Amino acid sequence: MIEYLLNHFNLFLLGMTIVAVVVFVSLFFVDAGYGKFYTKRWGPSVSNRLGWILMEAPAFILMLLLYLHWQANLLPFTSHLSPFLFLLLFELHYFHRSFIFPFLLRGKSRMPLAIVFMGALFNSLNAFMQAGWLFKLAPQGLYTAAWLSSPQFIVGTIVFFAGMGINMHSDYVIRHLRKPGDTNHYLPSRGLYRYVTSANYFGEFIEWCGFAILTWSLSGAVFALWTFANLAPRAHRIYKRYLSEFPDQMAARPRKRMIPYVWMLLPLLFIPATASTQTIKRYVPYGKFESWTVRDLKESVIIGGKTKRIYNIGPTDTICENRAYPYNARTPWSSSNAYARVAGVTKTSCTVTPDRSWDGSLCARLETKYEELKVLGINIKILVSGCIFYGHIFEPIPTANSPYSLMHWGTPFTGRPRALVFDYRSAMPNKGTVTKCKITSHKTIRADDAHEVTLVLQKRWEDKDGNIHALRVGTAMTHIEKPTTGWVKNFRVPVIYGDARNNPAYKDYMKLGPKGLTYYAKNSKGKIVEIQEEGWASPDDTPTHAMLMFTASTYEAFVGTIGNTLWLDNIALEY
Repeated sequence: MIEYLLNHFNLFLLGMTIVAVVVFVSLFFVDAGYGKFYTKRWGPSVSNRLGWILMEAPAFILMLLLYLHWQANLLPFTSHLSPFLFLLLFELHYFHRSFIFPFLLRGKSRMPLAIVFMGALFNSLNAFMQAGWLFKLAPQGLYTAAWLSSPQFIVGTIVFFAGMGINMHSDYVIRHLRKPGDTNHYLPSRGLYRYVTSANYFGEFIEWCGFAILTWSLSGAVFALWTFANLAPRAHRIYKRYLSEFPDQMAARPRKRMIPYVWMLLPLLFIPATASTQTIKRYVPYGKFESWTVRDLKESVIIGGKTKRIYNIGPTDTICENRAYPYNARTPWSSSNAYARVAGVTKTSCTVTPDRSWDGSLCARLETKYEELKVLGINIKILVSGCIFYGHIFEPIPTANSPYSLMHWGTPFTGRPRALVFDYRSAMPNKGTVTKCKITSHKTIRADDAHEVTLVLQKRWEDKDGNIHALRVGTAMTHIEKPTTGWVKNFRVPVIYGDARNNPAYKDYMKLGPKGLTYYAKNSKGKIVEIQEEGWASPDDTPTHAMLMFTASTYEAFVGTIGNTLWLDNIALEY
C-alpha cells in the first residue's frame, strides 16, 4: 500500500513541477493583480489585510491538521522529534504570514478574490505536499532524532532563518519608506535593497531553499522551485517599474532584480537533483527487530512435559497456551521456530531468538543446531537451521516430511526496490563440515556451507483450477560464505530485474525455483499448492508478491553446518 501511495505522490510532485514551469513563463506576460500591480480588471476584491489572511491561513491550518492525523499519536515522542521541528519551522513562517504580517500592512490597498483563491489553493496543495512526505511517506528511520545533527539539517536551518530574517527585515524597510500621510513613491535602499530591487522575495526564496535542505526532500525542492517561479517574474516587473520611476537612482547604484549575485543561485539549482537522486531506505515491517512475541508452549508428557519458549517476530506479546500463531493478522514474518504435533506428540523447536545488536538494541539470531529429545528411551536428534522468511507456517506442524509444503511462502508486494540492505554478523565455528541429521540418521562430511539471503519478487496469478503460477520479476540473492569479526553494516544486495541470467552478477543459485526447491502457497480455494515459477518477467513488470528469506545454512531441511550463526538487524529496502 505504501509503495502505491508513494508512486502516486511522485506523480503529484511531477505535476506540481510542470505547473510551476508554466506559471513561471506565464507571469512574464500577466501581472498578478495585487500590491503594486492591483487592478480592478481582476474582478471583486477584499481588503489587503483580509486577503492575506484568507490566502495564507489554509497552509497553517492544513499542515497542523495533517501532522495531528499522521504523527501526533506516535510514541515515543522522540521517534518523531524531527518531523515535529519541521512542523514548527513551517508553521513559524505561516503564522507570521497569516496572523501578524497582515496587521502590519499600511494603506488601503485591495486584493482580488481571484488572487486570494489561487493563493489559497496553492497553499493547500503545498501543505499536503510537505506533510505527505514529512509525516506520512518518508521512510521509517529517515527522520529520527539523529537527523537533527545531520549536515543537511544544520546547514538548512541556518539558511532557513537567514532567509526569514532577510524577508522580515526587507518587509520592514518597505513598510517604513513613507511617513503617515505621504503618498510619494520611493526607491528602497536599505539592507539588501542596496543590491536588489526585491530583497523581500530573495529572502523568501532563500528561506524555502533552506527548508528543502533541512528536510533534504524532493517535496521541499519543488516548493523552493514554486517560490522562484512565482516571485522571479514579479521581481522582474518591479525592476522594470523602478527603472522607469527612478532612472537616475538606478543608474547611480545599479541593482539586480532578485538574486544579489547570480552565482548564489547555482548551488541552489542542485537541490532538486540531489533530493531526487538520493537513495531512500524503507525498513521492512519489524525489520529492526525491536518487538517480539514470546510463546510458552507445553510439550507432551511422553517427551518430558516441559514448557518451552519460542519466539515470533511481531508485536510485543506473551502467549502462554498451545495454539496456532495468527501470522497474517500480526506480522509478515515466520521462522524455523516450530510448534509441532506429530503422531499426537507436541514438540517445539527454537533456532531464532532475540539478541543484542551492535548498538545495544535488539536483533535476530539465527543458529543451526541439534534439537534433541528422548522418546521411550530412544534418543532422537534433528538438525534444524535458523531461518526467517516472509510467509507463515500452518501450525501445529503434523509431520517432518516435506516441510516446505507446510508453509505459505511470500506476502503481497508491489514495490520495485533497488536493493535489499541489512546489518549482519556471522559465526562459523565448524566451517568445512556439513551434517545431515534426521531422527536416527546422522552423517557428517567435508563440505562448505554458507548463510543464504534471498529476495525474490514474483508476478503471481491463479488459473481456474487453483494452480498458482509465477514469473520472476526481481532477484536479489547472495551467499555469506565467511565469518566476520564484528558487524557488517548496510550490506547491500542489488535487485536484478528481468532475466537475471543476463546480469554479470548472476550465480547458479539464482535460477528459477530458486535452487531447484519447491515453494508453496494457499490458493483461493484454501488448498496448499506448488508455486510454479515458469519464467522471467519483463524488467518493467510490477510484482504482486515478495519472498524474503534469511537462513543460517544454505542446504535443504535437516542439512547444514552445526554452529553456523547469523545475526541480523535493520533489514530495509532501498529505493
